[in-house]
Amino acid sequence: MEKAGHPLSSSSIREVLDFGCGCGRTLRWLGREFRGKRLTGADADEEMIGWSRRHLRFAEFTSNPPWPPLPFSSGRFDFVCAISVFTHSSAAMRRRWLAELARVTAPGGLVLLTAHGEAVWSRLPDELSERVRREGMVTTFSEKLRGFFPPGTRPAFARSVGCGRPPAATSRASSICRRE
Repeated sequence: MEKAGHPLSSSSIREVLDFGCGCGRTLRWLGREFRGKRLTGADADEEMIGWSRRHLRFAEFTSNPPWPPLPFSSGRFDFVCAISVFTHSSAAMRRRWLAELARVTAPGGLVLLTAHGEAVWSRLPDELSERVRREGMVTTFSEKLRGFFPPGTRPAFARSVGCGRPPAATSRASSICRRE
């Protein structure tokens, strides 16, 4: 985040949301970085949320429905991250969740999002690579990708996820947005 011009200062952050937290892998790191801050994980997988509640006592966890809204007040979080959540969602779902994440982010807060980056999508069939270059982000169900990703996933590939510019040729595209 610092290299992108958005350093995270522990003093400016009171509450953190890890959207799509799963088993809390990212929250474990955030817990070390933001000791004493209120950390929250949200995920649609109730089994993962149950495991996280039992084993990760430093944070709060809540399950969320597959579609918005989240059970949080508007502007609650100073920092929101969604690591590889939008890699497996449809364009319609992604739009709705991006709007919802903006709603729960405090004015001046930061949102960090990731999806498959150029190092991955540049190896796709030419027509898909061109769509990513042209459209910025593509969710695909192409039969040409069968076997490349686990069954049931809907991979998304991005130049950037929402705002900001990702570093060139990374395996994960990142966008850092500041809410006005």
